[in-house]
Parts: sequence; structure tokens; C-alpha cells
Amino acid sequence: MTLRKRLTATSSSVLVFLSFLLFSNSRILANISSNLADTAKTNGTAAAQLDVYSMPATVHNELTGKNTPNGISSITKLSARVCRGEFEPLSLFLQPKAAVNNITFKWTDFSGSGYSIPQNQLDVSIVKVWYQSGYKSDLTETGVIKHLTQEVLVKNDNIIKVDYSAQTNNLLVSKNGSSYYINISDPNATFPSDVIVKDSSKLQPLSLDGTTNRQIWLTIHVPEDAPSGKYTSQFTISSDQGVIQTFPIEIEVLPFNLDQSRLTYS
Repeated sequence: MTLRKRLTATSSSVLVFLSFLLFSNSRILANISSNLADTAKTNGTAAAQLDVYSMPATVHNELTGKNTPNGISSITKLSARVCRGEFEPLSLFLQPKAAVNNITFKWTDFSGSGYSIPQNQLDVSIVKVWYQSGYKSDLTETGVIKHLTQEVLVKNDNIIKVDYSAQTNNLLVSKNGSSYYINISDPNATFPSDVIVKDSSKLQPLSLDGTTNRQIWLTIHVPEDAPSGKYTSQFTISSDQGVIQTFPIEIEVLPFNLDQSRLTYS
């Protein structure tokens, strides 16, 4: 075979190989684009289910599970300034636009310059709204009424079920391996002594039916040895439809310690 023929054959092989690479890469890029589009669509669907707001943790807002409290704002981040050893509350407000199933919360360590606050120093709980007895606001009237208010922090939202029609609170109990609810709103009822009441030790997925909202309570604890400075964690809210929203939690550890309280608490 002459040199020219060899060069021609080699060039043809190279062109075939390059064509194969271009075809393969095109298919790979097309698959990547398709997957990204599917992910964006799923995330968009999830985000459309639920509005997430920041809510002042230390300002009184009476919640009924149906109302929208004052002072909430669309979430972009949560932030706090804390001292070493301090427990600082933060709060979220979830308002569904449709039924949302299996809402979960995940977060990372709080990363700073040369130091990290472990993620287990952030505790997350569900604020449960239930019925309490109270007196009518009009002093000319007599009698006791029931009103809804937020009071209990739980890890399992289903440990208490509120019956809005009967205005009763029902507590999940277990006995001999079986679980069932008992009405704990009847003042004349006798609470059974042989049942077990136990909340989950870990935060459980939360589902909202589209007509009730929920407050989420976060408590950050800063270790005694944490250097002063700024720390950031990424907090993600998801459902069975995908990621709803991710936002930062930023804390600033101040360069001084708080004095011990002169009061004794119990």
C-alpha cells in the first residue's frame, strides 16, 4: 500500500472515530439536559405546594392552625446573634397551597473559619396547636370556652390529633403493642394507667392537608468552646415531590460570655 493510500485510510478512520465521539457526546449532553429539566420541574412542583416564611420566635402570635400570623416574611435566610453556651430560638411558618406529604427537614454543620458547630446542636420540633379551656373575653358573660393555641413541641405530628368539629384533643397511646387514640379533653374522663405515651426521639416527616398550617421551632445551642465569628448551615425542606426550598441559617457568635443567671429555674 502506498503512503498516500495509508494516509487516506488513516484519515477516514479518524473521521469515523471523531463522528462517533460527537454523536456520543451529543447524546450524553442531551441526557444531562433532560435530567436537569426533570429536576427543575420536580423542584418547581414541590415548591408550588408550600410557602415557607420566617416567623419571630419570641413575639406572641396566637395560632389556630388556620390563621396567618403577623410579622411573617418570605424566607431567604434565618439569622441570629448568640453567645457561647446560649440556646437561641428561631422559627418557621409553613403554609400549604395544596396537600403536602412527607415534609422533611435536613441541615448541615455550621461552618465557620477554622471551626464547625455540629448539626446536632440544632434541634427542630413541630409546634402543635391544640384546644385549651379558657374564659370568655366578654366579662358580662359566664362560662368556659375552648380556644386553639400553640403550646406543645413534638417530633411526631401525629402524637396529638385535633378534632376541629368536636373541639377535642386526642392523644396517641400504646398498650400491649397496639396503638390508638384517647380523648384527653374530657375533664371527667379517667386516664388509663396502663398505657404508654411516647413521642418519637427523632423528627418525623410531616404531612399537611392543604387547609392547616404549621409552625416549626428551631433551637440552636452554641458550644462553650466555640470561637467568636460567623457560622452558616444550609437548611433544606423537601416533600415527596422533591426539594421545596434551601436557605442558609447564619449565626454570629459574639466575642463575650453571658453571666450566669442569678435566678434559680425549675
